[in-house]
Amino acid sequence: MVKIGGRLNVGNVLKRFPASDIPKLLKDFEKFCSEYFSEVQDQSGVIIVLGLSRLFLLAESKFDGLTLIDFLIKYTGAESRMIFYFVNSDVLENGSHYLIPLLEELATTVIKVTRARKEEDIEPYVYATIAKAISAELEGFKIKL
Repeated sequence: MVKIGGRLNVGNVLKRFPASDIPKLLKDFEKFCSEYFSEVQDQSGVIIVLGLSRLFLLAESKFDGLTLIDFLIKYTGAESRMIFYFVNSDVLENGSHYLIPLLEELATTVIKVTRARKEEDIEPYVYATIAKAISAELEGFKIKL
């Protein structure tokens, strides 16, 4: 797992990047990914990125936001490797709302997680819905977690 910013060391964090200097972060992230994927060259490699929404909030202009998206495009579409980006879309809705559709466009699969409540239950529950997938029959698939 890769973390951008954050305060807690929870889980198997392979690398932590400070979310303060975007150009340095992009350079370090690219170096990390190329080293990691060269190590697992003949295997399937998976990277989970947390805190991406924070990084987009640091983008000082639309150009910076688009530069970040352009950077992420490098890591899409490879069958031997997967990168999961967890993005809190609520964080981006106010200032960087234009980024959400662009992120969804570059992704091969988009899974939206929403919290809901049953009217008769007190306990909240969560739905994961596949909003976009390469396989059309998966789109719209919904599971209660």
